Amino acid sequence: MAQNKNVIYALSGVAAALLVALVGIVAYNMGKDKSDESTTTDSSNSTELTTTSSSTSSTALDMTSAQTEQPQEPEPDPIDVLAMEHWRLKGTIAGQGVVMELDNDGGTVSGSYYYTKFGHPNDALQLYGSIDNNGNISLEEFDANEGYYTASMDGHLSMDGHFSGTHHRYENGANTRIRLNVEL
Repeated sequence: MAQNKNVIYALSGVAAALLVALVGIVAYNMGKDKSDESTTTDSSNSTELTTTSSSTSSTALDMTSAQTEQPQEPEPDPIDVLAMEHWRLKGTIAGQGVVMELDNDGGTVSGSYYYTKFGHPNDALQLYGSIDNNGNISLEEFDANEGYYTASMDGHLSMDGHFSGTHHRYENGANTRIRLNVEL
């Protein structure tokens, strides 16, 4: 009885190994370019046998890399915000939420901004200034309600739309951070 168990275990091990080998051969043949194969046909069971050559290992590697490669969509061209004539920016000045609208007319910049917590677009502070070819911006803030310039802003607008710099309030000399992003 023990002898029969050993025979059964041995046969099942051989059958498992043959099954794994057969699956490997089928998978290999499905992925291999048929024009590069050297094949012979055994007429007794119509099974295709593949001859081994030195190109077999490189073909298997090519098949593996071809299966992992997926078509990629081309990356869109980056937008150069410095070339734009109008910017809508959102972010913070002194940690307070703001919305800013700026127009660029050949290096002369004008527009307005308002604090989202306190203001409304109709209560916006006016901005006038300039931008150079490198994105360096210098702006003066004008409060129409007060009738005078209240602050200045100096910073940099990057090609990808990040505006960072300093807001300098004339009244108390306070300097605070500007962090805005262009909405595209």
